[in-house]
Amino acid sequence: MLDPTDTSRTTTVQFYDKASYLNPCLDSSRRFVDKVMSEILQMHKEAGLPLATWHFGADEAKNIYMGAGYTDKASPEAGKGQVDMSQQDKPWAKSEVCQALVASG
Repeated sequence: MLDPTDTSRTTTVQFYDKASYLNPCLDSSRRFVDKVMSEILQMHKEAGLPLATWHFGADEAKNIYMGAGYTDKASPEAGKGQVDMSQQDKPWAKSEVCQALVASG
């Protein structure tokens, strides 16, 4: 569920790397989510508690260092953490699969 071509450098809000979330552009990720959701939906049906809403989250799939609380070390700002922005990427920015999907519209 990780693109082996993806060299993006990201850090989640819990300070994990990209291995902590799925690459949504991969068929393997879609198959995994389909399997998990199907199983959970079936459990809810068997329990007599229909599942009407599913929250995917995805708020973790961002690079915390690219947020408003950080600035590039080359131009520091008071009250903000300093990082080398040249070493930071948005999630899947360097995933060949995702870039091809985006380019295809």
